[in-house]
Amino acid sequence: MLRCLALLLAALLSAGSATAQDTTSAFVYQPDRVPEGTVYHYTKSNLDGTHAADLYVYVASPTDLEVLKLEPQSTTAAYVRADMDWTAFAAARLDAWHLTENGLTPQLYLDFDHAAQEATAYMGPMAMPVSFEALPVHLYNFDLMSLNAALPHLQTPEDDFTIGIVDPNWELFAGPLVEPQPVLDDGLLYKGKAHFAYQGQDIYRGIVCHKYRADGPGLDDREGMLWVSAEEGHIVLFEHPTPDNPAWNSFKLEWKETRSMTGGAWRGFMMQMQRQHAAALEEHH
Repeated sequence: MLRCLALLLAALLSAGSATAQDTTSAFVYQPDRVPEGTVYHYTKSNLDGTHAADLYVYVASPTDLEVLKLEPQSTTAAYVRADMDWTAFAAARLDAWHLTENGLTPQLYLDFDHAAQEATAYMGPMAMPVSFEALPVHLYNFDLMSLNAALPHLQTPEDDFTIGIVDPNWELFAGPLVEPQPVLDDGLLYKGKAHFAYQGQDIYRGIVCHKYRADGPGLDDREGMLWVSAEEGHIVLFEHPTPDNPAWNSFKLEWKETRSMTGGAWRGFMMQMQRQHAAALEEHH
């Protein structure tokens, strides 16, 4: 049962553990920097480009972020909806579903209480609480999509900034199966702070970017790099040796394209992408 839970956590989850360092002052909400009706297409892979998955991120409203993930070996798509809290510059709630041709099947949800520095994920009757020490806090396993939504609101992109990182306890979920329980205290872990140190401007694929070195205990004290569009504020490229899911050996997130859609078009697009992805996998096998 917990192994199944681990797969669900891979589609979503986040939160954090007590006396917070609040660095939300690095951000200021700018309504004109929320590109409502925009779809960002990313690929997620290992650093060498292998095991690539497609991610589509839809900005449905000023507070509603929707993500469709099509993984290379699964005909079932992951659909995650994040309610953004612009006082915390992070998600207030995450809901995860499986998407098939038959529609959506709910899997779990996660509520954040940023003021109390606590969050709890729920799957059926089982609760997984966690507390965190740094604000804003983001789930690494959510492919940094809540951070991606917050980046356009950096007050001074040329300055360093810090966030907290939460992730599933992958070692626990890789262990022996155990029965569900009312409370699983160590299902989620607060990993610590991730530091983003400004390195100057850089050009990537013809795009002027702000470049940051990414390290700190939240990222296993290993070093990676982040490129952010100087004009639009979204992630253009993130490369790090620490994977955000044990199905990968490292983490590369690369922007491919941006397009505009209505909500109705987005719903149809999600179903079309899921059907095409499932058909391609079945044909391949």
